[in-house]
Amino acid sequence: LHQNTHKIFLKLLRKSDEDNLFLKDVFFPRGKSCHQNDKSKFKMKVKDGNICYMVTHPDNFNVYDFTEWSRIHPGNMEGRPNPIKQFLKDKDPSLRFPWHHPLFRWQNSKQFIPFIGRLGDQVSSIDLPENLRSYLPNYHGDDITGRATIICGSPGEVANDENYLLSTTFSTSKGPGLENHALDYYVQQKKTVWINIVLGAKDQLRQRMAWALSQILVVSTSNCDINTEVFLNYHDIFVRNAFGNYRDILREVAYSPMMAENLSYIRSKSSSYVFQYNRYILYADENFAREIMQLFSIGFVMLNLDGTPMRDANGKTIRTYTNEDIMSYAKVWTGFDMQSYRGNFEQRNNHGNFLDPMRIRASWRDRTPKMGLNGQYIGDKYLPCTDLPQRAFLRKGATYRLLGQSELPELENALRKDEESSTSKVRILNLHSNSWLRRKLCNMSMSNEKCILKNSVELDMDISCVKTECNVDTLQVVKLYNKVFYEYVRPPCVNFPFFNTGTIITNTYSNLEVCANRNSFVAAEACCNNVSNMAVHKSCKYTGERVSFHRAQERCSLQNRHLCKFKEVKKSQNCCENYRGYYWTNDSCDISVKVDSSGKVFVDDSSDYAKDVSIDFFRVHWEDDKFPSMYNNCGNGLCTKDGNHCLCRISVVNSEVFTSIPTIEEVLQKLHIGAISPHTMANDYTLSDQSTSKVKMYFKGNSINSDTIFEVTDNYGRLFYLRNLQSSVEIQGSGDTYKFRNPPKFFDVYTDVRNSQYETEAALDHYFYHQNVAPFLTSRLIQRFGVSNPSPRFIERVARAFQEGYFAYGNDANKITFGSGGYGDLSSTVAAILLDRESRNTVLDSDLTHGSLREPLLKVVALMRNLNFESKRNEELVTLYGLENSIGQMAYEFPSVFSFFLPEYAPPGVFKQASLVAPEAMAIQYSIGLLNGMFSMVKFGLTSCFGGFGPPHKKCDKLIEGQYGRSAGSLTFEPSSPQNATHTVNEIATLLTSGRLSKESRSLVENAYKREPDRQKAHQLIKQLILTSPEFHVTGGSMDFIEEEKVRSLPKKSSLAKHKAVVHILLAGGCDSFNVLVPHSNCKVSDLYAGYEKERGTAALNKNDLLKIDASSSNQACSTFGLHPRLSLLQSLYEDGDASFLASIGVLTNPVDKTNFERKTVTQLFAHNDMQAEIGSLDPHLSTSVAGTLGRISDALTEQNYVVNSFAVDGALSFIEGSTNNDVKMVAFNSNNGLQQLDPTSSSAQFTNMVNQVIGKRQNIFTSTWASSLQNLRMNSQFFKKAYENAEVKTIFPTTDEGRKMESVLRLIASSADREVERDLFFVQIDGYDQHHEMVNVLDKNLNNLNEALDSFVSGLKEINKFDDVTVVVSSDFGRTLSPNSSNGTDHAWSGHSFMFGGSVKGGKIFGSYPDDLSINNPLNVGRGRFIPTLPWEALWNAVIQWLGLNNASTLDEILPNRKAFDKNSLFEEVELFTNKLE
Repeated sequence: LHQNTHKIFLKLLRKSDEDNLFLKDVFFPRGKSCHQNDKSKFKMKVKDGNICYMVTHPDNFNVYDFTEWSRIHPGNMEGRPNPIKQFLKDKDPSLRFPWHHPLFRWQNSKQFIPFIGRLGDQVSSIDLPENLRSYLPNYHGDDITGRATIICGSPGEVANDENYLLSTTFSTSKGPGLENHALDYYVQQKKTVWINIVLGAKDQLRQRMAWALSQILVVSTSNCDINTEVFLNYHDIFVRNAFGNYRDILREVAYSPMMAENLSYIRSKSSSYVFQYNRYILYADENFAREIMQLFSIGFVMLNLDGTPMRDANGKTIRTYTNEDIMSYAKVWTGFDMQSYRGNFEQRNNHGNFLDPMRIRASWRDRTPKMGLNGQYIGDKYLPCTDLPQRAFLRKGATYRLLGQSELPELENALRKDEESSTSKVRILNLHSNSWLRRKLCNMSMSNEKCILKNSVELDMDISCVKTECNVDTLQVVKLYNKVFYEYVRPPCVNFPFFNTGTIITNTYSNLEVCANRNSFVAAEACCNNVSNMAVHKSCKYTGERVSFHRAQERCSLQNRHLCKFKEVKKSQNCCENYRGYYWTNDSCDISVKVDSSGKVFVDDSSDYAKDVSIDFFRVHWEDDKFPSMYNNCGNGLCTKDGNHCLCRISVVNSEVFTSIPTIEEVLQKLHIGAISPHTMANDYTLSDQSTSKVKMYFKGNSINSDTIFEVTDNYGRLFYLRNLQSSVEIQGSGDTYKFRNPPKFFDVYTDVRNSQYETEAALDHYFYHQNVAPFLTSRLIQRFGVSNPSPRFIERVARAFQEGYFAYGNDANKITFGSGGYGDLSSTVAAILLDRESRNTVLDSDLTHGSLREPLLKVVALMRNLNFESKRNEELVTLYGLENSIGQMAYEFPSVFSFFLPEYAPPGVFKQASLVAPEAMAIQYSIGLLNGMFSMVKFGLTSCFGGFGPPHKKCDKLIEGQYGRSAGSLTFEPSSPQNATHTVNEIATLLTSGRLSKESRSLVENAYKREPDRQKAHQLIKQLILTSPEFHVTGGSMDFIEEEKVRSLPKKSSLAKHKAVVHILLAGGCDSFNVLVPHSNCKVSDLYAGYEKERGTAALNKNDLLKIDASSSNQACSTFGLHPRLSLLQSLYEDGDASFLASIGVLTNPVDKTNFERKTVTQLFAHNDMQAEIGSLDPHLSTSVAGTLGRISDALTEQNYVVNSFAVDGALSFIEGSTNNDVKMVAFNSNNGLQQLDPTSSSAQFTNMVNQVIGKRQNIFTSTWASSLQNLRMNSQFFKKAYENAEVKTIFPTTDEGRKMESVLRLIASSADREVERDLFFVQIDGYDQHHEMVNVLDKNLNNLNEALDSFVSGLKEINKFDDVTVVVSSDFGRTLSPNSSNGTDHAWSGHSFMFGGSVKGGKIFGSYPDDLSINNPLNVGRGRFIPTLPWEALWNAVIQWLGLNNASTLDEILPNRKAFDKNSLFEEVELFTNKLE
């Protein structure tokens, strides 16, 4: 080595104070590097005395947990030893990276392998990966760390009963042998707990409110499906807070590991953290940041208090947030991780602690300023940390938390070595026996010296300092006595990243330098004399103490020393020895700003961090939206060009805002900097006589100036003290041309737990105190309580109860009040809902649009509760099975985060025409399954027979109606006067329909009762008839008139058209199609695969794994593309000319570009429900009342005398809904249940006729919808069932969900001749493509399942000679971001790449335009690889519709209402996408 290189290494090694005996990590300081001749060398050796060091790979000798990797390792093959486990063959714990593998495979894979530490490191047991901690002795004990600590259980937790339960098992059964239960027992029991509570609990309203809330803040999936306790614990958030405050629910949900896993922000990390440690760029996961706004708090359209949408001057709705807001908030949700395992906790798997609220790992947290809703920063209106009063830890309101016997602060960085190190010397500030603080913490009175410890102590008055307390600026931990410690919880405050002249602080441990604000408490003193630049650190009052620059100067002065630009720091042999933080120097520094092309900025303090991590750009408020950029030559030369950025010198200008007393609206709008309460500084501030009732003004001096403080209370009851000050950052030399507001942030140079928690709370306040919350949330709750279309008056009344926290019912003499008086109160909210006239007034039964369809599960519960369901004596608990499949709803079985029903769902026809909604109509396709289950319970008790909801029953043929001995329980209600038909019918009608059964229906039921001589059978009969009545299924009135059912003849072919079918498959969730179709080679301009690999990072597929396809005839950027390695069928079809791709396709309102897409796009971009709905309807302007594109195609084909059948296979019925009232047309097909017959145990024509009469035809739109839908389902299932079951299909399909769905489609196609149909339209939904987490692995599994299912489907079509007759179109909500997130997933984007195939498809081509530049420089890239589509979905469907036989331009315009928005050349014609095989 060159001597300069050797010298640098030697110095760094000697400066390192690591305890590891084998390894030392060294960090080169800024401006230092190896000698030029040594830069390409490896295995360099440095000798220090008798010790020789050799440079090695940064990951060499790291210790990892390979448990999971040994299972998922790509090289695993049957028939050979596991290549990972074989390293343990000779008990050798060393795994050697195979020499023949390229090193990037390790770099890409190590993210999936948990890092534990380096060889020789001491690792705390609490920091071990959860599954490894189980190997520790006494793992389930209370004392993990070896000292007494504060242990908190979950709410309502009780100890294990060791006589019955295993230590890790939660069970609803008693007795031994629990470990022998089948797996489905544990999956089922959480639902068993729920149904038993709702059937028997006395607090029915609380349970009902909890159920409503659980459908808003949904956890839909989990790795813990076999666990019970974690699900019950999550649901208990809603039970516990049902009548509490919604803010508490938001906090508990946000900290819930169940929610964090479900919406994938668990272990999300900041971009800077990932880049520092892994050297690649990942972004914060956006999933939760999006859904907490869209679904849990504010929605995406601005609302008036009455729930009506706000509109701009052009009549367009106003959006509540942008995707930039989501990206900002996503940074808030970094750092969250599960708590460690503990005792008394259900652990049936090793997925981690999903029970306790999450902890925050501060090092993972993003620490940049964050702009959020309404252009406000998270941190606005908070007190600047530099304005905290002197010794704030002794002021009224100061808070301390008990640590027990632990000396380590839990909320703030300790900045010291591990206190258990043998060389450690740690000093804690020991409170003097006469300390007033000690007395307050001891909770003692003047007459009693005994301490009564509290978990948390808040000072109720200002107290004086004693001894050492008077000589410190801040506190961390104080010692009370013996080994009892309290941690000071500093109040929330913010820092400003931009300031005028700062001072360099240096961390000698990591050799980092940062430019710091001199007034901040971020470093310790390091004092030099006049002779040497060797500094000493010896004046600390406790280990880890940080002081301001001025305090550091003062301490050095007392030593006759001064601050300096030191070379080394010598630490005294006291508490200062183990300090690990920054030190003040006397070296001044300036802050600059980097500006990117969008106006986002980065704080450049010329530090090592700034050079290393310049990816932390954030939004700021540029005045008049003017900023220097590459587009204006960096402000016409004011700034210098730095790559693609402008580097600018800045000045911070502080100025007063008001010169006279403002209004409260002006104060809240224009003042952003918080202030200390003037009441605590009575000697400095006086109340101005200019104050008003709404604005109190406090002077420091005699007039308004920048020190003036305003006191105001906002509409939500929040008290603010705001300083009359604005801090602006100006680009030097620009005057007022380029400037922005100085953005606050909660972090200084350190990122700690305390400030992370404060920032989280501030973000939750952004959501909670948004003006949309009250109308948005209350309208959702009103719907869950039975009114689908509440009036604006109703919504506003409930919203005011939510805002005011108060609701009064009755007149003054008999007034009953509800609520706590605080904003967000749910007791006042639910009272306002249930006591409003729209919930109670029977006059509204005559309103044809009032009410709602009832939730299927609530109908089952109502039946069981109202007719007194009782279990058999030997059955401990009621258990219902399979309701999620038979009725479409069950607790803990949410299909997605969007819950069971979309609030905005409107069935076709009258609902859409009247702009009304019926959310529960989404489950109407399950009506036959629901009725069959209830009929079975009425006739046979609770069994699985004949569609029943009970436990499996093997002898259904032995069951006898009215005999319940073989069941798990039965309905035990007996009428009080069974001989009186009128009385009996009225009793049961009251219990099941709240007395709303119509007069005509009562007469029909009563006559049926009289005709049946057997009283028991008569009771069963009238129960069944009333259960079929629309009044049981809706909450509105009926106003019916009865019509005999018209006998509907089956359709007959009216033409000689050959049968054709279109199958539309939706990969729901947003398929990452950049890993479906990948640029490979032979590119025109540049190596597009290299660009793909660079932008995708860890999400990129290996080039050698791709399945190559020839695109030379497609005029694309490359002549060779690659397919995902799992899509072998698609490769084969493409090569055979039967499959094509559609590149850069997506939902488009109009052709748009980067400058206008937000303004000109009607659809809510990047949102699942809106994007899916638009793909299904292609009607952004809502110009037609028909919901689905396939439905409009069906209508048009029917008008042309084609016989058409439409099927929705496990998907939204809206995709196929049309308006033509033709016979045997539309079927919602459940691939789990097939086609069902109503009441399979009854063959009585008389019963069928009675059911028809009770259903009748109704005027109320809800009862009418229920009645007509049930009749259609009955007729369609009867017609299709036989043809479906008789279809000859020999092809074997995989047993996956995808296989089951595609087999159903094939059977229906095979039955086309028996159905005498000429056109079949299918919609198939396949879930699981919302891959925010582990995208590469999940997509690999999903595409493998899809490929296998489609392979069988294609084989089956060819086997029945239908391949040429069928066209398959595959779509998805949207594409995904090209750049990955820190959860190893990708986030919502826009443009994607799709495909189609079939025997008539003109295959072997890629249509559309694949991006020729995947970087941010592409004008269609709006950020993170979110590309604007160049091909609308209308382009594809224009050709598909023609292939089906509809070529008239006006017909195409009716089917595709937005078709005219695009140039004719943008739309494909049939001849372009199809051959003429069928002609």
